[in-house]
Amino acid sequence: MTGKEMVELVQQHHPELGPQEIIKMLNRASDDYTARTRLLDSATKFTTVANQRYYGLDGSILEIRAVDYTNDEGELEAIPRLVGRPAIRDIT
Repeated sequence: MTGKEMVELVQQHHPELGPQEIIKMLNRASDDYTARTRLLDSATKFTTVANQRYYGLDGSILEIRAVDYTNDEGELEAIPRLVGRPAIRDIT
């Protein structure tokens, strides 16, 4: 089914909706479906900065399941998942 066919099908049941609004809703539904079913799986890599807790992430990232870093020996090491609040809050 093409995008145009999907828009036309939705408009049959909801004639008050415009094509742009329908396309936004379909894209949101697609992202939701992909996240729930874990249909897409990929990894990304970026450089970190010492003592920086927060980083801006690409909008295409739907979920973070694991984080690894390269230790001083050049080996990948997993960062354990945080449960609860951080001991030291950083709002910068």
